[in-house]
Amino acid sequence: MRTFQIRSRGQIALFAGIWLLAFVPFFLFGALYPTGYGHAIAAAAAQANYAPLVAWASQHPGLTIAFPIIEMLPLVALVRLPEMLHSVIYADQRGRIGQWCGVAGLVVLALVTLVSMIQLVAAAHQFAGASADGQSAIGANFRVVAITESLVADILGSILMTIWLVSVSVPLVRLGGYERVIGGVGVLSAALFAATAGLVAFNPQQPQGAIAGTALALFGVWLILTGVLLIRRAPALGQPISEEEAGPTPDPSPAKLERGEHMAG
Repeated sequence: MRTFQIRSRGQIALFAGIWLLAFVPFFLFGALYPTGYGHAIAAAAAQANYAPLVAWASQHPGLTIAFPIIEMLPLVALVRLPEMLHSVIYADQRGRIGQWCGVAGLVVLALVTLVSMIQLVAAAHQFAGASADGQSAIGANFRVVAITESLVADILGSILMTIWLVSVSVPLVRLGGYERVIGGVGVLSAALFAATAGLVAFNPQQPQGAIAGTALALFGVWLILTGVLLIRRAPALGQPISEEEAGPTPDPSPAKLERGEHMAG
């Protein structure tokens, strides 16, 4: 049963990583940008008024709803991954803060994406029948909402994700081979999430879509590597760890992964 759970979490991580790394950008550039989404974002930033973005949403309600759902799916699917990784990496209660930060970070990012979609759809519905002055006011109001949501997602969400990725990745860096690669990618992803939080905190009115997108893409790479590790090592990781392997003093180095590496080799 434990082996099946580890393997299934690995499969979910692999799916979510591919989804974030490939499908989300494909939908963004293949479906949204040809309809003028990029120009609407640029115009909204230049005018300091989100009326162009709301106008785009009023003309493309299907895409306005579809894209946030596509972004949320992998985040929701990953909610139970932090618990699994904690049980594999740590032999004791250490790392619990990182585990719960991971759960909270994924939930925050998903919820903010959902709330943002609802707010944009509502603003777009009002925008269609409003006067020119009314449309400008709707755009200004949505800009305040969007900045607030960005503060929550890009600062709070990114900080939580940074703590989780560091708590998971640092012990892996201490190992050799494939685990060290995963740990290194995780640390880099954490650094990008931290940079996103810092830049948004420094200037919340300046969009940081490029670095935030890069952080999610590298997070996708980390998920793919982690998924492959869990799938390959599931039989060994599913076995209970012995006292000899854990050592007399529990250490946060992943003894199960070390044993799994030997068994897989």
